[in-house]
Amino acid sequence: MNLSTTALPIQNGYFLDGYICSQSNKNNCQAVNIRMEYISPEIDSSMLAQYWTVGFTTVLFLWLFSVGVGQVIKLVRNA
Repeated sequence: MNLSTTALPIQNGYFLDGYICSQSNKNNCQAVNIRMEYISPEIDSSMLAQYWTVGFTTVLFLWLFSVGVGQVIKLVRNA
């Protein structure tokens, strides 16, 4: 079997068209048309902002907590 194709870019993917021919009989060919489209995910910016806020707040809280614990340890060590 021989396969010859032409790839043409479309807006969101590719369109392939070509022919599949038999090795023994070159006159026995079949046309092939394939369209592949890319589906881009929808980005929810409000959900992204919520995740970012939770992450940032958590890191800030942990940093402030560790600073407080460090101050207590420093106070106990110097007492």
